[in-house]
Amino acid sequence: MAKKVVVLSVSLYSIILYLLLCLFLIYSSSCDYLTPVPLKRIPLFSLQMLPHIIIAFIILFVNQALWTLLSHYAIDSYNQSSHIIINLNKNNFLHVFFFVLQISVAACFEELLFRQFFPHRTKWILRECGPYLKPRLAKNDLLPIKCVSAFKFVTVEIVPVFAFALGHQYLGFVGFFNALVAGAVLRLLYKKTRSIAPGCIVHVMYNVLIIGIMGF
Repeated sequence: MAKKVVVLSVSLYSIILYLLLCLFLIYSSSCDYLTPVPLKRIPLFSLQMLPHIIIAFIILFVNQALWTLLSHYAIDSYNQSSHIIINLNKNNFLHVFFFVLQISVAACFEELLFRQFFPHRTKWILRECGPYLKPRLAKNDLLPIKCVSAFKFVTVEIVPVFAFALGHQYLGFVGFFNALVAGAVLRLLYKKTRSIAPGCIVHVMYNVLIIGIMGF
């Protein structure tokens, strides 16, 4: 079985699309009083966030290193990960700049979607459905309170992380589980700092470093 090949290249259409999607998520958050506005949650970048950013970045880098080692030494490792080719003219400054911009905007979009928008909207839906579900649950006594709490935790916290990992399935088995761990770490970072900014910074730094190592 041939190893899957993934080609990364510059696409202005992708940059524009990701920018529009980011603006849509920010605007949608500003229209929903239950969902915090990302830019208003940033206290001019407090230095208190710096240790969390450093720790999260180190965890992501170590996680990537461990899964990379696993892909080399595991049984049948040839089919556990994808071969990534970066189609980039390293001698063209604009080409490099737009490529970095592309992976940076994509990282910010993923943070807005999977760390903020998805969990908050799911929580909002559950809150809206609560008045209709509680009387039925109380009347029939079908589910204990712990089961309801577990269901909320799974839908708000686990499902977005799993969806984020599925979005990286094209990178193979190793890429999927690497993204699964990274998604959980970045979600914890968001909950700890209550701001989307640290996650965006860590995600962008991580993407630039890893792709830079592969490309250069």
